[in-house]
Amino acid sequence: MSIGVSAGIIGIAYLLIIRFYGYAYQATLNHLPVLLLKYIFWSRYAVMAVALLGLGNMKYNFIVVSVMTPLSIISSYVPFQVYGIVGVAIGQVVGGVAGLVLTNILYRRAIRMRKAEL
Repeated sequence: MSIGVSAGIIGIAYLLIIRFYGYAYQATLNHLPVLLLKYIFWSRYAVMAVALLGLGNMKYNFIVVSVMTPLSIISSYVPFQVYGIVGVAIGQVVGGVAGLVLTNILYRRAIRMRKAEL
């Protein structure tokens, strides 16, 4: 679903930017696919985070937020120094991938623990 939404946004953005701002602003669209990639990763781990909340494992969401906030800041700041705004976009994607991996690990652990209780 998020891939389809992202593809639609890219198509609409190209039309709107060219229509309202002209071809001079077309270069701003180079960053949009990178940022939408972060959205795709976020949409994957947001569902698992809500499931963890539903399982009563708020501590796992707290762990993810505690790890991801500093990691996102660092992974955006360091590339910004070298690549500018493109580095921030890349850092956001790196943070999104790390969030997906960490949430997935904690989600699987919570499911295993829930099965052991049954």
